[in-house]
Amino acid sequence: MYDWFQTWTNDVFQAAHGNNGSLNTVLSSIGHYSIDAGGDYLGQLAAHLLGQQKYDVTFNPFAAPFRTNGDDLPICMQPRTGVLVNTLYHEGRHAYQASLATLANDEDQDGLVNVIQIAPTFFFQDSKDPRAVCNPLDPDVVQINWQFLGPGNFDAFGAPAANQQGLGHVDWALEMDAYVFAAAPPR
Repeated sequence: MYDWFQTWTNDVFQAAHGNNGSLNTVLSSIGHYSIDAGGDYLGQLAAHLLGQQKYDVTFNPFAAPFRTNGDDLPICMQPRTGVLVNTLYHEGRHAYQASLATLANDEDQDGLVNVIQIAPTFFFQDSKDPRAVCNPLDPDVVQINWQFLGPGNFDAFGAPAANQQGLGHVDWALEMDAYVFAAAPPR
């Protein structure tokens, strides 16, 4: 039933593997993918522990732009041209992000890391430097200037609990990074 999906994703993986560049490295962080029609998402990284080499991704290919690899509305001010391929790159970037969060590269295990080898290299870097982030679930907010606590200080993934310091929302930095990467992946 989804032969078209497997053919298309295989073509994307093969093209990335053929160039042996950064895109191949990012997509190689996907260990397995599956199809699920039960959610209101195009793709999502499976629940995971940080710092693994490979991650599972689930795709929901029922949306019309996904089936035709058409265009969709921008998110986080990033174009989404070729939604199937864009979603594959986006979820691949999430897998890559999580794979970097080893204890050696993310000592506080909050998902913000010290070293990012493949551009963009600043959205989810563990520093106090301000950066643009985006809440993709809020269509009225395009980008927000945001600051984290820096290395060795845990930043909450979502909104921080009352007893936590900082502004939290590591998830917004990860989403911003994935949307920027998917809109203009390296070749």
